[in-house]
Amino acid sequence: MQFFYEHPSLPSIARRTHSLDFPTHLHQQPELYHLLEGTAIVTVDRETYRLEAGDLAVILPHRLHSYARVGETLAQLCIAELSLLGEYAPVLMRHACADPVVRAPDVHPDIPHSLEALSGPLPEPLAKAYLA
Repeated sequence: MQFFYEHPSLPSIARRTHSLDFPTHLHQQPELYHLLEGTAIVTVDRETYRLEAGDLAVILPHRLHSYARVGETLAQLCIAELSLLGEYAPVLMRHACADPVVRAPDVHPDIPHSLEALSGPLPEPLAKAYLA
């Protein structure tokens, strides 16, 4: 299996993505992939999961993962800088999710709202407070 390691200083990103296909890779940041529309295949540590609209994939640091769409998709993607995790960073660096997929009925309603808020521009006072 071929894969690549994304740069360790990858900045935090949160954005909507259309029809994401991404090869097998890993990085030191945790990643959330919330599928809003369509069907996608997510592979984490060689286990394959089929996501439907509303499902959430939780990828912890240093886990091999990839994305493949089944038709057109719309998703919210968030990759968080390790520094944002504070005291939880060392714990998350040593673990993997037993099941990295949270099915739509179990996704807390604050998750989609939070990811949407992160993907837009933050008002300057919030940006300075949270991202400085």
